[in-house]
Amino acid sequence: MNAQTCPQCGKEMLSGYVFAPLGIHWLSKSQKPPIFHPVWRALPKTLNWRLRRRENPAWHCDQCQMLIVDHSQSLPLRRRS
Repeated sequence: MNAQTCPQCGKEMLSGYVFAPLGIHWLSKSQKPPIFHPVWRALPKTLNWRLRRRENPAWHCDQCQMLIVDHSQSLPLRRRS
């Protein structure tokens, strides 16, 4: 994974992964959060099905609590050692 710099404080971010079983849902500022948001409306390559568990590369800044998620790719869930 490429190193990322925090857009808020400029420090190097920690690389890792985001696992979102029901996908990541994004709304613009003008949209109101729905009571129910269907899983098929999740961002592309973020939805995890029961037999095909996936994770997305991500970077986190401990200082600013900024999180950057790359949903251009979806990787197989890593096994714990």
